[in-house]
Amino acid sequence: MTYYTIVYIIQYDKVSLYDMLRLCERRMTLLSITAEEFGKLMDFATFINKDYISFIRNVGYGLSTFFGYPLTVYTVFDVDYKGNTYVDRVEGHTIYPEGLKQYQDHLWKSDLFVQRVTGIRQGSMQNRVITIPDIATYDEFYATDYGKYLKQINTPYQAILRAMRGHLHPLHVLSVFKTTEQGDFTEHELELLAGIDRIFGESVEYYLRFLSERYFWNFLQDESTEQGHKLAIVDERGDMVFYNPEFVHLASECFDLHGTSGYVKRIREELRSQKKAEFFLVSDPVSITVGDFTLIISRHSYPVASRERKFFFIRIERAGKSAPLKLPEPEDKSILRLVDAYGLTTREAEIAKLLPSGMNNGKLAEQFHISVPTVKFHLQNIRRKLNVQSRAEIIAIVTEQS
Repeated sequence: MTYYTIVYIIQYDKVSLYDMLRLCERRMTLLSITAEEFGKLMDFATFINKDYISFIRNVGYGLSTFFGYPLTVYTVFDVDYKGNTYVDRVEGHTIYPEGLKQYQDHLWKSDLFVQRVTGIRQGSMQNRVITIPDIATYDEFYATDYGKYLKQINTPYQAILRAMRGHLHPLHVLSVFKTTEQGDFTEHELELLAGIDRIFGESVEYYLRFLSERYFWNFLQDESTEQGHKLAIVDERGDMVFYNPEFVHLASECFDLHGTSGYVKRIREELRSQKKAEFFLVSDPVSITVGDFTLIISRHSYPVASRERKFFFIRIERAGKSAPLKLPEPEDKSILRLVDAYGLTTREAEIAKLLPSGMNNGKLAEQFHISVPTVKFHLQNIRRKLNVQSRAEIIAIVTEQS
């Protein structure tokens, strides 16, 4: 098994966690909450942002620990290639798994929150904490299959909090439930939930940035493995943020150095000497020869953590090595048209070309022998380059090009 070394040095450029807490504090000054409750809100914010790998689980645990709401469900809604909504993920805290599966399979379709809160994405309702009376009468709500199920398991009262990113999917929804014995949500509880909602919305932004960054690194690993490159990647600061063992083996022989710290400096010196070019000003791919080795430096831009970042790819081979340093051009002319017209990479164009067939992310991952996070990363880049927001819009463009 091949192991990859990844240096996580991406720093979020928005606000620090401390600044986020202060932002939430200013936004909650008008809420009628006590000092003790405000302290719990700050503890909750710190807790759910300390470990994004366990973010969804921590949200449920935090609501139970800090606010005494043990019955919570975290749901992620997305849209498929036809533009139809589906439940991508659902996790509950002290909620039976059977109920969560029923919801994901079919109950969500009769959930009036799902049916009637969609307009909130367009701003038709300003309050982001929504309860049953906001969308229907109790009789109407409990007449649905979903409402009947909530009464059956003795959780008839529900409030939802939503983390929205404009019109973009996926939509993260946090549901808080109360039992018959506990009664419906009071005005004060709704004020407290409004404070939780603000923290939840800000924190989901951080969580999604984390996922974007992780997808990027998974993408690098998959691409490096599949293409067989001896690859290293340098960021805008000159730090080597990614390299595989094959690169280190050849680079150490090429430069007679042990460890990665001196590679970038030597490559910059050779580039300046041979090509009169500065490393960080490289735009088109450029090659240099050092002894028995050939190195190719190319610049690429990727969205990482909601920001466009520049990375410099360095590939190394022994001079005269028969294996090419780049993939051959595809024979499919429709793929070439997508590459030429929209600046897609070959892999992005190949994935886009298969979307009209209805393949989901899992099938696409199997098709190209890559991970699902890498597929998601490619789709994110495709939407950005095509200036669209949905799978359906990608399909329309691909169909037209074909």
